[in-house]
Amino acid sequence: MTASTHEHRPGLRTPAPRGISPALGALTALTAAALTASAYVHLHMATNYARNAAADTISEADVFHIQAVASVVVAAGLMIAVIAGHRWLGPALLLAAGLLAGSLAAVVAYRYFDLGKILILPDMYEPAWFREKTLSAIIEAAGTLTALSAAHTAWRRTRRTAP
Repeated sequence: MTASTHEHRPGLRTPAPRGISPALGALTALTAAALTASAYVHLHMATNYARNAAADTISEADVFHIQAVASVVVAAGLMIAVIAGHRWLGPALLLAAGLLAGSLAAVVAYRYFDLGKILILPDMYEPAWFREKTLSAIIEAAGTLTALSAAHTAWRRTRRTAP
């Protein structure tokens, strides 16, 4: 069956997904790698924080575990979207950028400001830079940039191929 007869068959309203460009695939893979590295660092650092005794907050270790799980889930979603050539890749990249930028904002804010307890979040003020914290900030900054660049590339690609 030729491509022209395939497109005109009844019931086929959407064309098969177009492939992801090598540049977009590489940027997305770098973003997924940053998410995975951030998850690893947060899981490693979580062991340094004791569970809170207070019932009205979650512990800092819990926050780190939640961030790590979210990072792994978003990284897996990105890779699935790339493999499938899915149209939701752009929004998924923006989600990744938000997660990474939020983590970066938190590490910087809690380094320089004593924000205290916020809703159910514990007071996570820690006025020092150390190796894992610095590594986390660098990974999250780089990942945010690659995610935003990839999202922009995906958006441009979508605009070019739109009817």
